[in-house]
Amino acid sequence: MRYLLIIVLLIVFRPLYAQKHDYVWTGGENLNNPAITGGFLIDFKDHYPDVTSHPRTYNLFQSSAGISDTSGTLMVYTNGCVIASGASDSVLENGDNINPGQVHNLYCDPNTPNTGFGYYPNVTQSSMFLPLPDSNGIYYLFHKNAKILNNPFDVITDNLYYTVVDMNQNNNEGKVVLKNIPLMHDTLAAGLMTAVKHANGKDWWIVTPRNTENQIYCFLFTHNGIVDTTLQFIGFNLDQDGSGQITFTPDGSKMITSNPYTGLGIFDFDRSTGQLSNYQSIDISPYIWQWTDFAGCAVSPNNRFVYVSSTLDLLQYDLNAPDIAASRVTVGVYDGGQNPLATTFGQCQLAPDCKIYIQTGQQAENLHVIHRPNEKGAACDFEQRGLVLTNANRGSLPYFPNYRLGPIDNPGEPCNTVTGAQAPFSPLPDFSVFPNPASDHIRVIVNQSFAETITFRLFDTAGILVRESNFNPLSTSALSVDIADIAPGIYIWHAASGTKMIQSGKIVILKK
Repeated sequence: MRYLLIIVLLIVFRPLYAQKHDYVWTGGENLNNPAITGGFLIDFKDHYPDVTSHPRTYNLFQSSAGISDTSGTLMVYTNGCVIASGASDSVLENGDNINPGQVHNLYCDPNTPNTGFGYYPNVTQSSMFLPLPDSNGIYYLFHKNAKILNNPFDVITDNLYYTVVDMNQNNNEGKVVLKNIPLMHDTLAAGLMTAVKHANGKDWWIVTPRNTENQIYCFLFTHNGIVDTTLQFIGFNLDQDGSGQITFTPDGSKMITSNPYTGLGIFDFDRSTGQLSNYQSIDISPYIWQWTDFAGCAVSPNNRFVYVSSTLDLLQYDLNAPDIAASRVTVGVYDGGQNPLATTFGQCQLAPDCKIYIQTGQQAENLHVIHRPNEKGAACDFEQRGLVLTNANRGSLPYFPNYRLGPIDNPGEPCNTVTGAQAPFSPLPDFSVFPNPASDHIRVIVNQSFAETITFRLFDTAGILVRESNFNPLSTSALSVDIADIAPGIYIWHAASGTKMIQSGKIVILKK
């Protein structure tokens, strides 16, 4: 009888944990030559992020999205222009002319002079795949358009569409059975579209705000399609299209928004009714620099820590703290690295291995990694350029909701720590860099014993190396760096041992 009960439980709970729709990530772009697209795949099926080169006909950028089946095999993906097969990279039957209109005509054909990049130029979180509840092999692509008004820099989003893919058609090769169906005609935020499971664990709430208005749409997506739409007032205006990110805690109890202009927004969310409440606003403006216009966010698997990536800084907030704003810890500072362009901090995504990956703000062959996002402060083990890609990437990191979220009384786990087996965390030495501000010299002191040679580097905010020194802490615990000839401004320092980043920070240089 006991074994029968175990079998029944496995059958009942297997759907909660077998939803591997986010196990394959598509990416890669080549802005200089769209005809030679440097594509790659990141596959989490083999218990670690396996990165492979995957050249394809279609360039991918911020409006890209993809989805795998419940076993983790890539089914389809989009670049905002077409929907392609994950198996063959060919366009599905009726999968062309996604997001029709002037922008599609200008940008989707790589042969169009000046504008033909081979992808649809919308922003992060403007496209998202969801499986149709209570179905097998039917996927809905929710996608937003871009509309040019007076000039190429005057662009709005005024339509949210859905397109339906049935992978049971054409001998299981798939077919687009409905395309570009209008769901909402309104002035919407260009991106900022997310989804979370209903309290029943199978239906979905799709959430996206109106642009520059303190209102947000919430759509209920069931086996019968979109069955309900509500418009709620949310307490702040979301402006600056494409400059932020929106997500839910893995358990769906809170909605999180990040924006360099409106800051960090935290809401309670009722998965039964789709209602938002208890809005909290946290100012992140001290961590926004003049040349940045993006702030990403992600939440740890244990629902406790919010990470905000604001180009030069990675911040951590504790949702369990009595004062969330006061709980802020800076867990990463851009170290000036380039590969080939500046590897600053952009969009965030919680992965199936329970790590958080962060794209670089510019074109580069790396993703940053938070290895232990459930840990507080430096113990989260943030590694800049921790995942090496086979090709350059900038804006094509896809966004995925928590497909594994179960019903309200059995939410399950958003990821698998076994899949992302991690080495024991080893404390690294702490550094003091002072004075700050400085004018002629700065001193670097190692605050604990460390046997390896340390390289100290100083970069300007463009990522250009302006000073480099080596020292061995066994010989001397302090290093003096002459900065008398360096121009005033904000600089990034980092200390490394070989190729391992140890610590980084910012320093201001002033002249007397």
